[in-house]
Amino acid sequence: MEQHALYFLSYASMATIGGIVSAWAMYGRYKNEGIAMNFNVLKVIFGVALVMWIGVAFANLAYNVNPTNAAIFAFIMGTIFSVFVVWQTKALIRKLHTDAKIIKELSTSCSLTELWNRRVFQERLTLEFARSKRHKHPLSLFLLDVESLGDINTNNGYAAGDKVLLGLAKLLVDSTRNVDLVCRYGSNLITIVLPDTELDNAATFAERLREQIATTPFDVGSGEPLSITVSIGVAAFSEYTETDGALVDAAHDALRGARKLGPNHVFVQTDPPVREQKLSA
Repeated sequence: MEQHALYFLSYASMATIGGIVSAWAMYGRYKNEGIAMNFNVLKVIFGVALVMWIGVAFANLAYNVNPTNAAIFAFIMGTIFSVFVVWQTKALIRKLHTDAKIIKELSTSCSLTELWNRRVFQERLTLEFARSKRHKHPLSLFLLDVESLGDINTNNGYAAGDKVLLGLAKLLVDSTRNVDLVCRYGSNLITIVLPDTELDNAATFAERLREQIATTPFDVGSGEPLSITVSIGVAAFSEYTETDGALVDAAHDALRGARKLGPNHVFVQTDPPVREQKLSA
């Protein structure tokens, strides 16, 4: 190979390696610091590399007395370059897709219970409320307070409390329909959105769910299984809950009513709501 071809080969190799290193460095910054990747820079670097590899081929064609050997060399080098760049690009894209999926899961679900988080609850409730209002369909909402969770954390440790929450989350998901939405609303609060569910049916289901939770032992991995109870506030879409926020407020009012009755109770928010009754008294 003539000296000119060697120059082009060295430049092409450096540009290719520089492009790969730059791509992975950008990916590292994206993963660790959230800085977006600059694909324009990568296009320039790999563009230069491509020009250099073409230069290798032309240099061999110009200075090699055997055109067949030059053509074979250019084909082999071009193939190696293409395969290498495609391989690295695909690996980088797979990494980006995987990271995006993980980020989405972390932003929409509770890492402990794997239930949907409050953000998803707000978005889904808004959609379901709009659908119910538009088509005059029923919509009910539960707000559950996991009682004695603080005592479990104090007496048995936070690991035991986490396992109880995890077991409760599984029970709730298994006990509800696919169209229902079970969400981690707060540290000891869980909410359930029940589309197309009348208030009376929701109240019956809440009583059955409360009893099921109270009679279910939760295995915490050591010692005796633990039992818990929940207070459940039940509310539904009505003329008194003209917005999704009003429906959430009604569920909070109902939960306060359940707490006033003592542990392990269900309180159904009737129309007009309790707060309306107080105002008119």
